[in-house]
Amino acid sequence: MHIARVIFGRAGDGRDRKHLSTRSLNAIDLTISAEMLESALSFANGLFNAFEARGHTVRIEPRSGFIRPALENWSRPPDRTSHIPLALWSPVAPTIATISGVPVGLAILEISKEVEMRYMGNGKFDRASSTRLVDGITWTEWQRAPAGRLKLVAYSPHHPAPWRREWIEARRNSLGRMAQAIVGELEAEAPTLPHAGYFLRRPGGGPVV
Repeated sequence: MHIARVIFGRAGDGRDRKHLSTRSLNAIDLTISAEMLESALSFANGLFNAFEARGHTVRIEPRSGFIRPALENWSRPPDRTSHIPLALWSPVAPTIATISGVPVGLAILEISKEVEMRYMGNGKFDRASSTRLVDGITWTEWQRAPAGRLKLVAYSPHHPAPWRREWIEARRNSLGRMAQAIVGELEAEAPTLPHAGYFLRRPGGGPVV
């Protein structure tokens, strides 16, 4: 994870000003705030090692013909901010685990939550519950904020075969303990995925580019 740590350590804010953004071809698929970077890297390292210990490769796949669909970072659909378009970072190239010849895309996202915020002046907001005094005009509005919990999304990287599976942390750092179980579930499911037949029929697997 050294390369990923360097890449995201140098990353700037994304369009939503909440998550890190980089255009590096070597970036693993992390949609994450700066505060959660180390936790996300630790989970990714444990998960990727669990795949590789069972004989499944995990690679970043630029110019491979694989797709990475638009993903959401909600644990449940938004209520008060549903009118705000998503502006999440997505990688230049997908992160792909190849499980017994079947490619599965992997993305790790930090969950967002809806928070009521109060305008404090000079373009800054604070929690509406804050007791800080405001000098001048103020108002409150609902915004999205990183929640400090992770979601893993496994998806089909082959068009047009839709498939997606999610694992969401109930509490911070709980996904790391599930890495072995997640790999086991995907091993069992991989041969039955909508796009599996395409790859299992081709000698050596891999997409037609």
